[in-house]
Amino acid sequence: MLRVVAFNPSEGWSRDVSADIAYELEITIASEGLEISEALRDFIEANIGRPIGAQLPLDL
Repeated sequence: MLRVVAFNPSEGWSRDVSADIAYELEITIASEGLEISEALRDFIEANIGRPIGAQLPLDL
């Protein structure tokens, strides 16, 4: 599985930002009506844990 890792050597940390990137990509794709490759769709869905564009239930 593909991962995106952020590094901050001056503060001495690194972390997996794959879910953050996937979520932002999903928003951009939806708002601009872009077509994407199957590989990008797989990356996004694997990291957000649901199909792209699936509406989540609202907490009431």
